[in-house]
Order: sequence, then C-alpha cells, then structure tokens
Amino acid sequence: MAAAVSAALAGWPMVQPASLAAQAARADSGVIVELLTIGQGEEIFEKFGHNAIVIRDAATGLAAAYNWGVFDFNQPNFLGRFLSGDTKYWVAASPVQGSIDFYQSLNRTVEVQRLRFTSAQALALRNLVERNLLEENKYYRYDYYRDNCSTRVRDMLDQALGGALRGATESAPGDGSFRTHTQRLVAGSIAWYTGMTIALGRRADSTLSRWDEMFLPVKVRDRVRELMVAAPSGELVPLVIEERVAFRSTREAERAQAPQWTGAFFAAGALVAALVLLLARFAPTGGAARAVLIAMGTGWGALAGVIGVVLLLAATATRHIYWQQDVSLSLLPPTGLLFAPIWWRWLTRGSPGLGTTIGFAAFLLPPVAGTIAALADGRWHGALPIIAFTLPVHASLVAAVTLVSARDRSRALRFSAR
Repeated sequence: MAAAVSAALAGWPMVQPASLAAQAARADSGVIVELLTIGQGEEIFEKFGHNAIVIRDAATGLAAAYNWGVFDFNQPNFLGRFLSGDTKYWVAASPVQGSIDFYQSLNRTVEVQRLRFTSAQALALRNLVERNLLEENKYYRYDYYRDNCSTRVRDMLDQALGGALRGATESAPGDGSFRTHTQRLVAGSIAWYTGMTIALGRRADSTLSRWDEMFLPVKVRDRVRELMVAAPSGELVPLVIEERVAFRSTREAERAQAPQWTGAFFAAGALVAALVLLLARFAPTGGAARAVLIAMGTGWGALAGVIGVVLLLAATATRHIYWQQDVSLSLLPPTGLLFAPIWWRWLTRGSPGLGTTIGFAAFLLPPVAGTIAALADGRWHGALPIIAFTLPVHASLVAAVTLVSARDRSRALRFSAR
C-alpha cells in the first residue's frame, strides 16, 4: 500500500527516451545508482511513503528518478478500476532535483542512499529499468501490498544484485503484518484507522518476512542499509556507500507500532450500549426516549447493513483479495438493512411477531457467531477493536428488545385491567 504519486507528476518534464538512449550508449563505468526514500505526506495515499531509483551518468551529468507510483485520477474509468481492484499504475522517469523539489513542496522528507553497485550491476539495473519504461511494459495492476511502487523498486534492485536482497530477507521474520503496518501509518485519522480495520480480512493478519515488509519504502531503505555485498577483494562491505537527507520534513515521525485502541473502542461501544439501555428503560413511557431509541436502532442497522453489503461485494466481486475472509462481515452483517425497518416498525407501530423475531435474529446472531469464531482463532486478532465496539452495542439491542417488550406487555395488561 505504498503511497502513489498523484496525477500532478504528469506535469513534470519527463526524461525523454533519447536522453536515456544516450546514457546507455556510454561506457557503464560512470553509472551511479541511488535510492530515494520519501516520507509520509498529508493525503491518505501518502501515509505509506514512496521511493524511486535514481540512475546517474557521472560523465555526462544526465540523471533520472524512476518512479513506479504514477497514476491519473482522470484516466478512463479510474473510479471503476479502483473499486474493482484493477487500478492501473505505471513507471515514469523524471528529473532528480525536480522530484526532490516536488516532495519538499509537500513537506515530505527525502532521503538519498548511494549504493555500491558494480559496473555490471549498474548496467543491468539501467537495462531493466529502460525495458520497463517501454510502452508495452510500463503499466501494471497496482496491488497495495504485493505489487506497488515500493515492491517494484525492491524487485528491480534485487534483480540487478543477483537476488542478494531477497536472499538476505525472505527467511527473516518481519515485525508486523499488513494490518498492523496499515494501522500504525493511518492512526492519525480515527476514521481511516476504523475503516481499514473493518475492511481488512484474514490475509492481512499473516506474519510477514522482511522481504514482504518492503511493500513499505522505509523498509526498503532499512534493508538496503543492512545489506552486505562482496567487494572486489572478496571482503563483505555495506551496499550503501553514503546517505544524506535532501530535505527534512517538519511532520511528526511515523509511529513505530500500531496503536492499541481495543480498550478505547470497547469504551465507546459500552457508552453507546449504556445509552440504548437507558432509552429502553424510559421508552414505554417517554415519547422522546422512544423516538431516540428508534433512531439509534434504525441508524445502526442501516449503517451496519451498508458496510456489510460493501464488504460482501468487495470479497466476492472484486480483486481486493485482502478484503476476503473478513470477520467484520459477520460483525456488521448486510441483514442490518432488514433489521432497520423492522426495528422502526416494531417501536412505532407495535407489531411484534414471528417476522420481527426472525428479522432481529438475522441481524443479531451473526455478530455473536463471528465474535466466537474470531476469539477462537488467534489469527483474527486484528478484528478485536471492531469486536470490542460492536459486541456491547449488539448486546444492548438484544437487552432493549427484551426490556421494551416486557414493559409494553406490562402496560398493555394494566390498561386492559381498567
């Protein structure tokens, strides 16, 4: 999910193929390879950082920054492609200083690492990149975790290094999952944190290797920094020759760990549940209390139902594989769309019966089953914040049904006895 570069980059002066060809025609001994790593930005798609490969010809001064994160909001059917998981991205070559200036204008940190590539490796990398720039090769289907702008940079460097980067990281355990990395990077917005926690399914909780973690640009930077390569003398030396910060952002540093907000989500859910029970206590006699209870139950059912439909469609009708096997689909089931009108009718018109019972059960039983399944399977731990919020809310609705029904029956008996 490394952040992509927006369509604004399309306005940059791109390095022309003729310039690249001129570089390729020269002796490769003067080729310098650098890795640019860009920090977080303001937009949600900038929260994961970005990176690019820089190739310089020391003799001519020609240089280009190769960036695999280019997309265009105005491309045909962009929204449809985005929703279906078939988003089209591509690689472009841009002036190095122009790239740095662009990210500086967005107050995003830019770090530069000069890499110890042999002449043969530098030439191999340049050839790989230039082939990738060809019209028939430049486009790819962007996957937030497995094939994004950062993994493309990782793979190019690894191929040129003869697999050394992969060999050093593929068997080494990482320090998180796709979910936890996502949660820590978007935690500045409770709305995005909640939305992504709901959306991500079981696959996002898989343990990652250090190779997998390089879907994040800063992880590519760190792994490249650690990599040792053989010098001509045979001794092992660092791949990184030197590092510098081209621009230091004034933003706060990104979180090192995902926030532990399960307790806060439970407190919020318990607060909603307490309000539902309080309203249910006075609903039979207080018109305002009953009206608010109607609105809360109907609104919650409708919201859960809409989210459930979105999750169901994403899991079955799109290529968003990380939305599949999502426990949130049972915690916020599509049957909420059935529950909402039944709840409203039950409290406004007093029409309990078999249909009402079935409608309530269809909405309230899936969260119970989903919670039990999630807690029994340790790999569902990423869903705990959503469980912590929804469980007390759903429990309060069950209690409210029981309480209001009992009081309504008691009041009806008192009236009939008069």
